[in-house]
Amino acid sequence: MRRPSCEGFSVIELWCKGCMVLAWLLPVVTVAADGRHSVAFDLGSAPIQYHRQYRLPVDDRPKHVLRIYDLSRQIMPGSFNLGSVAVTTIREWGSSDLVDENGTESAYVVFVLEDGNRVFGRYRGTVQTRRWPDGSRHYDIRGAIDLTGGTGALDHIRGTISTWQALDPGADSSQGRAEGEYWFER
Repeated sequence: MRRPSCEGFSVIELWCKGCMVLAWLLPVVTVAADGRHSVAFDLGSAPIQYHRQYRLPVDDRPKHVLRIYDLSRQIMPGSFNLGSVAVTTIREWGSSDLVDENGTESAYVVFVLEDGNRVFGRYRGTVQTRRWPDGSRHYDIRGAIDLTGGTGALDHIRGTISTWQALDPGADSSQGRAEGEYWFER
């Protein structure tokens, strides 16, 4: 008795191969359908306003400074949303531990949304600098913001947003990008 076939494969072989392909693709489909939302926005175009900034010298080695800051960034309308609401402002309260302008940063972050709700996060990152031939510095700042909750419907928001920013104060230049994902815990 001849088994049904499809171009040299029996129906059972074809079915088994189809199951293997589905088993391989299913985790990809699950990740895409698990309620995670992508977020990406231009960080370089968000003007920074320092409300307070202090630099405290540490006497243990040359050029060691602790920097404490309070800043905000105004986000261009329509740049990005959390939930379905536009973010208008990012506020940060943080500190840097720098030796010759290189080191680590950490901050508490609040995303202020158009409807008045807020999303809270914790930032950790690094600062690396190099001097241009004219003696000015170029700053390369990289880090991540872990979203830890929010107000109203955003109470259970979680996620991670990776950030990168290149600052060249001498040229009044700022470039940067933020990308990540968020979801809502049940």
